[in-house]
Amino acid sequence: MSEANLSWDRDMWAALNAHDLDGWTKMLAEDHVWEMDALGGSLVGREAAREAMWGYLRGFPDLRWQIEEQIVSGDAVITRWWAKGTHQGQFLGISPTWRSISVHGVTWTWWQDGKLSRLWGAWDSGWLMRQLQAWPESWAPAHWRARAS
Repeated sequence: MSEANLSWDRDMWAALNAHDLDGWTKMLAEDHVWEMDALGGSLVGREAAREAMWGYLRGFPDLRWQIEEQIVSGDAVITRWWAKGTHQGQFLGISPTWRSISVHGVTWTWWQDGKLSRLWGAWDSGWLMRQLQAWPESWAPAHWRARAS
């Protein structure tokens, strides 16, 4: 079953890279749950997931994900990825900046009977906001920055 889950997962990333929202949405279970740090809560159902994904694709119409590594464990697939695009549309209330962005993240997906039942993801949203100049370059308190150097 793990090989099938990996295949379905790769098909999911291919649909996202093709910006095929219809194809991607069809891969989701009816009661699909999407959890991600940047969403601020859980999205339940296909239409909620479709709307959220449309927000990313509208903001970055050339957005592409590159898979760096995948690990399969039971019915879960863990993917480490990079995403690149250009901020050409409204995104999280930020008008287009025409800046190129590059962020990394990790996504866990759980597959049941060929449908994506749950997705949990985390990505460097802070780095994205700094690239869009929506956050100051050095927003951390000075004593934090001193520890990092």
